[in-house]
Amino acid sequence: RPNNRLLLHPGHDETLGTVYNETDGRVQAIYARLGSRVLMFFPDSLEETLRRAIPYIIAGLAVALGFKAGLFNIGAEGQLYIGATFGVFVGYSAIFGGLPSLVHLPLVMIAGIIGGGLWGMLPGALKAYTGAHEVISTIMLNFIAIRLIDWLIKSDNPMIMLDPAASTPRTPYIAPSAVLPGFQSISAVWIIAAGLLTVGFMLWQQREVLRTEIRAAIRPVVYGVLVIVGGFFIQWVSVRNNLHVGLVIMLLTVWFVDWFLERTTLGFELRTVGANPDAARYAGMSVRFNTILALTLSGALVGLAGTIQISGVQQYMEPLFFAGLGFDSIAVALLARNNPRNMIPAGILWGALLTGSGLMQERATISNDLVKIIQALIIMFIAADMIIRYLWRVPEEKASEKVSLSKGWGG
Repeated sequence: RPNNRLLLHPGHDETLGTVYNETDGRVQAIYARLGSRVLMFFPDSLEETLRRAIPYIIAGLAVALGFKAGLFNIGAEGQLYIGATFGVFVGYSAIFGGLPSLVHLPLVMIAGIIGGGLWGMLPGALKAYTGAHEVISTIMLNFIAIRLIDWLIKSDNPMIMLDPAASTPRTPYIAPSAVLPGFQSISAVWIIAAGLLTVGFMLWQQREVLRTEIRAAIRPVVYGVLVIVGGFFIQWVSVRNNLHVGLVIMLLTVWFVDWFLERTTLGFELRTVGANPDAARYAGMSVRFNTILALTLSGALVGLAGTIQISGVQQYMEPLFFAGLGFDSIAVALLARNNPRNMIPAGILWGALLTGSGLMQERATISNDLVKIIQALIIMFIAADMIIRYLWRVPEEKASEKVSLSKGWGG
């Protein structure tokens, strides 16, 4: 091989060069095609999946909280609309106009929490004081809430929440100060500050342990780094800036519900009342108070979910703007086995199915009913565990916590 060239008879160099150029060209074309899909299509779909998952995760937490107390909150649909109505009113009302975003935005969220909580408190009080079964009362309140919101938005005489300039019945747009910002508009300083705040908070929690064991500081530092890396990853994913700060609110809500149920006295009482009301009453716990508290908190969480959807996505409200969320959240809670930590992957799976259904119908001409079939199969497989245990008398694991739904009228 003199001069690093192959000793081939004439014509072979040209043939090999042609083959190489064609092969290299095709590889580059495939790489460019796949690369464009991975770097552009994948973040876009992941962004949409996470955005869709946010309200389902929070609403699933609400249903799971009710299950922990032995209550079946099937009224999430109505609580969603009432909470969103409170939030959107504070968002567009001139009374709150001119407020800075750091003040206006929390007020919108608090209004949604109060609205959903009040609507959830009604069946809780009926259950506690009259024995009315929460399934019946929450279903009835669903219809009342839907018709009430329908009237508030569509009524033009008197005009209550209708935007006269809109072509379809809806409320006015909320003020820019009430809109949840997208991740692309968040400065890197805030992401780093969130990581440092996480480290500081966890170090403060473990301050007693740190006095004797300095290695306990490793875990807070790791979590802080994960927060920073996760923040920048979310910014990279948010190519359209549709993914909003509601994702952070959702994560904080998951942490709060898990902490409330596992680390607080009220959470322990709530779980005890759900597991055995008679034993809880014998131990001096107020079954009536915990019943009202559980459904109030459950409604407040659903109201927060609806307000986040309004503030982060639509920025106005129309009748039946999120139909089906209240019932789908029951499936998400069952998929997560009523565990707040499991609610995140369960909600992301639900969001991925919803995102994929639109893409399947658009690009592969596959009906989105296929996704509904998959969702139904998921619920069937979840229920199969309980059915098999009942039919074959399989003993339950000792560590599992049994959910007992309390009784209504008639004992």
